[in-house]
Amino acid sequence: MENEKAQQPRLRLYARFDPLVVMYRHPVRLSVSLAVPLLVFPELCRLAGWLTGFHGAAAGFAAAALVILLVFLPQFFVSWLDCRQVAYAFFDDRLVFTENFFMRTPISVHYRSVVKVRVKVNPAQRLRGLADIVLTTQVRKGKITGQAQHFTVPDIPQEQARSALRVLRALVEAARK
Repeated sequence: MENEKAQQPRLRLYARFDPLVVMYRHPVRLSVSLAVPLLVFPELCRLAGWLTGFHGAAAGFAAAALVILLVFLPQFFVSWLDCRQVAYAFFDDRLVFTENFFMRTPISVHYRSVVKVRVKVNPAQRLRGLADIVLTTQVRKGKITGQAQHFTVPDIPQEQARSALRVLRALVEAARK
């Protein structure tokens, strides 16, 4: 019974899906997703007119709907899956999570290697009341100190991020002793 309790996470967090934050977080993906359809928009209008039988502005609206359906909805669907399926489990000695929905190999970050824990908020998150929890680790081998690595728990409600930060800082301090 005690071993089962030791294996239960002290805290489990899930990212919250928000399309505005997804677009802000991935500006290159958004730019390319917008640029390519704009470059081929006349051809898309002709295709939409051929598929639907519409002409003029109606074909343009059908082409815009086609772009939304084929370009943006799949991106948002994958982001939504990540938010629903990827959990960040905070155990007494480590954080365990998977990188995304498709790559299911668990990643462990031991608190003894964490040098800094902070909450970061970008402008889109501020509008939506979300925040990131960032753990900075530094790997040491003997006398050589490696490069810092950042692990982010993204898009957590701000109040939940602040309370999780207090718990996480206590766990990091306990691991250092």
